[in-house]
Amino acid sequence: MQHVKQALKAAFKKADKPLLDRCITEQRSPGLPDIRRIQHFPARRVIRASRAFNRLHHWQYDTLHPCFPHFLGLSLHIDVLTANASPFPLMGLVHTENTINQLLPLNAEDMEITCHFSDVRLHPRGIAIDVMLTVTQQDIVRQQITSTYLYRGASGVLKQTPESDGAYVSGPEKTFTATSVMNFDAAAGRRYA
Repeated sequence: MQHVKQALKAAFKKADKPLLDRCITEQRSPGLPDIRRIQHFPARRVIRASRAFNRLHHWQYDTLHPCFPHFLGLSLHIDVLTANASPFPLMGLVHTENTINQLLPLNAEDMEITCHFSDVRLHPRGIAIDVMLTVTQQDIVRQQITSTYLYRGASGVLKQTPESDGAYVSGPEKTFTATSVMNFDAAAGRRYA
């Protein structure tokens, strides 16, 4: 029933278009909405859900799959994006990127996931929004997942810049030491969706 309520809320959530269009026209950020959702997942729920997830993804390791918390925290993600204080619509946002920063291995035990907006910035095609999931076990942050979305501005309000036609990178590039690399075939995203 919760999924039905979330789907309806997502379908009817409207953007604060006047605010967002004004921010794009004036080239200023609308500011970071102060919205935070936290959910505790008991070990038995983590174990049950991870078994199904592992079968589906052919994961056969003792630790949890790095993408598992993203799956588990999806309802928090939707709650943050559809909150009344969020000026963004859920429907119509363009998902552009996911970044998973694995700090420590995740185990099949109690888990707390916190979801919040972590960055809002101008983009040549509108406004880019980062939503972060922070995964904690035993009071230790073990993983941070950032999903980036683009709210596309109406063509009449977009400022034309040379970057508008090319790739856009905001701010200095983040650097992490890679401890492992996961490769997927070209059709993996389409099969997953």
